[in-house]
Amino acid sequence: MMKSNELRIGNYYNLVEDGVNIDDIYQIDDGYSLYLIDKHNNAKGIPLTEEWLKKFGFDGWDIGNYTMILTNGNFFEFGNIIAQNIKYVHQLQNLYFALTNEELTIIENDKNKD
Repeated sequence: MMKSNELRIGNYYNLVEDGVNIDDIYQIDDGYSLYLIDKHNNAKGIPLTEEWLKKFGFDGWDIGNYTMILTNGNFFEFGNIIAQNIKYVHQLQNLYFALTNEELTIIENDKNKD
């Protein structure tokens, strides 16, 4: 389980209730959400997958001025900055924010646009 100090407003996470994962994806929208996570100890990281990278807009693993190399599921290179053990969506969101001062959020699908 995660503690609130691992998370920021805007991070995505999963809930666990009675030891069972809830399949819905949640996003922290305020400080009260962080308080509830600590109080109930029911937040779990979302494993970072290629599908999630695509949701964030990594196209061929490039986003903005950063190129990401994914090996063994947890090694990333952003320019000359190397990060290891990035295993969860919220960790990538936090790293991206630290490097760019911008939020890494899900890119909406263009299919719904007319």
